[in-house]
Amino acid sequence: MENENWGEDIISLMDEEGNQSEYKIVACAELDGVEYMALEPIIEDPEEELMDAAELVFLKVSEETDEDGEAFLDTIQDDEEFERVAEVFRDKLSEEYDFLDEDEEE
Repeated sequence: MENENWGEDIISLMDEEGNQSEYKIVACAELDGVEYMALEPIIEDPEEELMDAAELVFLKVSEETDEDGEAFLDTIQDDEEFERVAEVFRDKLSEEYDFLDEDEEE
């Protein structure tokens, strides 16, 4: 899946509580016939951005679409699936990002 399928490299997502946030599309990958996206939250406050380490969000591209034909993005509920997807993105993005191991503290 290429980023141009999503239009711009910035997307806006709404959480369960109705809060809207913007994310930069960092990478897309396919695993076992399912498409996934790695997103980086866009932080508006430069001071807050310096204080926080960038945290990538991995989402699954749903086969369902909305009335405009846009696919939904779903959270990855299964821990094993998440670990496999995270490993794909770690390999793909290791030159641009420093990933912490699970046992490392921030």
